[in-house]
Amino acid sequence: MDTSVKWYEDPVYIKMADCPEIQEQIIKRVKDDKGWLRTSAVGPLVNAIARNGEVFTFHLGTWLPMQHQLQAMVAFDDGETVGLIHSFYKFCNTLNMGQFCYDYYTSMEQLWMGFVMKELHGKGWSGTEWVEV
Repeated sequence: MDTSVKWYEDPVYIKMADCPEIQEQIIKRVKDDKGWLRTSAVGPLVNAIARNGEVFTFHLGTWLPMQHQLQAMVAFDDGETVGLIHSFYKFCNTLNMGQFCYDYYTSMEQLWMGFVMKELHGKGWSGTEWVEV
């Protein structure tokens, strides 16, 4: 995994997050504009906004979910983490057995984004875009 680029500056991760399926998730999490605590610049094009104790990171207006936010999207209703880990493990093992290979994911954020999109929307990352699988 590439650790030389911060996840919120990773151009591939930004492109992966810039899709309706992911951007609609922030609307579900933030119902109104009340309660925003602070905005701070993380980088030249990146802002972090805190609301009710949760941080949301944006790159030029595109929400970039953090790894725990991606995990919350696919969490089981009963809070069972073993099932989530097992599902994630199966996803990782299948990456080398099809058109969507491990090489397309160079960070844990990208890998979790791929898992979320596969589980919730039946899509896989082709290296350049989300496609139906």
